[in-house]
Amino acid sequence: MHPIVEPLKPDRATPHPVSRRALLEGSASAGLVAAAAGWGGAALRSGDANAADGSPRQMAAFRMRQAAAQAYLDEPQPLHRSNGDETHYSDKRASFAKTLPHNDAGEVDAEAFATFVSVLSSGDPNGFETIPRDPNAAVDLNDPQATYAFDLVGLDSAATSLEPPPAFASARMATDMAEVYWRALTRDVPFREYESHPLVAAAVTDLNAFTEPLTSGSGEKPTPATVFRGKGRSDVIGPYLSQFLWLEVPQDDRAALRRAQPRAELSHRLRRMARLPARRQAAIDRAFDATPRFICSARELAEYVHHDFSFQAYMNAALIMLALGKDALSPTNPYRGSRTQFGDITLGSKNVLSLVAQAALLGQKGAYFHKWQVHRRLRV
Repeated sequence: MHPIVEPLKPDRATPHPVSRRALLEGSASAGLVAAAAGWGGAALRSGDANAADGSPRQMAAFRMRQAAAQAYLDEPQPLHRSNGDETHYSDKRASFAKTLPHNDAGEVDAEAFATFVSVLSSGDPNGFETIPRDPNAAVDLNDPQATYAFDLVGLDSAATSLEPPPAFASARMATDMAEVYWRALTRDVPFREYESHPLVAAAVTDLNAFTEPLTSGSGEKPTPATVFRGKGRSDVIGPYLSQFLWLEVPQDDRAALRRAQPRAELSHRLRRMARLPARRQAAIDRAFDATPRFICSARELAEYVHHDFSFQAYMNAALIMLALGKDALSPTNPYRGSRTQFGDITLGSKNVLSLVAQAALLGQKGAYFHKWQVHRRLRV
């Protein structure tokens, strides 16, 4: 049992309490200045902080962290709901079961799955070594204990909200699966030909005819120009492929990753045979074309994500923009117009790159919480 700790009460005498929303809505520089002025600025100037409580700097840091913690407590805890598939199907046909023992029909061993869920629910690090493995499994589970991680930055992973995915037997799941099949069928169509290629046009016609068709965030059905994109409004603006994936990256010695070697065509029989090894997470031989090329279709893009780390594309984009100099900085950045200084570890290049990495890690921790603790959805 963990002791119950009463949360610290915010200092009501603090002249400028800063909520998380205010910090996010304001610029980074404005937030930092306001925090310093509100929590420690006067004390640092006058030196009259309560010595019994700590130095002015300590009290400023304490109140800043106290206000951030209180802002978290002020947010309601979301209700985590799965789609119910895990309890609905006794054979766990719709549940994540990679690396677990499977029979030749691809069905997971029921006792092994129960052990797997029990270990995840217990949070005991030693329990993970007791999870059964398929004798053909060639890889390990991807960081399941990340689901228990805490951070002092941003929203706690368990406080994030994620709607349940479509149920396995639902009409929406049928649409999602159709989109996956159409993505596979169109994987060699160059992105620049999407608006004129008959295969892409057939995909759009078919997907829009489903009972529950795919729609964008604004409720619009896909067109040949917007199919296979995200739901955000900005996701349908401009070409399908970001130009940052083609531009030269400063300080990047891994430029070859941008010229991905596409996998050679698999026959229909080989694709069918690959399903069971995928469930068991066994090794599958991969063949490549002899000549690398720039990413130009979904096949190369899929191969790119087999090699990159989670925030590499965003880090490369940040490096490209930082190389443009101060003109690429936000108008709110205090160093943009300075004649005597430039930002580095604060509001500068190192700060930008660390934030890109931190945002990716925090986002993944939230995703992993839902992956391992809530949904455990089938992935093939």
